[in-house]
Amino acid sequence: MPDAKDRRLRPFDDAAVGIPYFWRVENEEGRAVIHTFKRAPGGYVSAGVYDDRLTASEPFPVEIPLDSVVPSGQPRR
Repeated sequence: MPDAKDRRLRPFDDAAVGIPYFWRVENEEGRAVIHTFKRAPGGYVSAGVYDDRLTASEPFPVEIPLDSVVPSGQPRR
């Protein structure tokens, strides 16, 4: 689970220096879940939450089957 720095401070720091996208990958009950954010005035806004398959067109086209992403120390399903 991300700490307070990853959830609260890092997004503001990244937005302040102009980083246009912020993705946070979390281990939720042994599964990878990706929270995506896009820069907006004052910080970031949610661009989506993916728990099965990440399909995004920004910042570049990507498709990732999340069942193939295994948290460290856990066996592959």
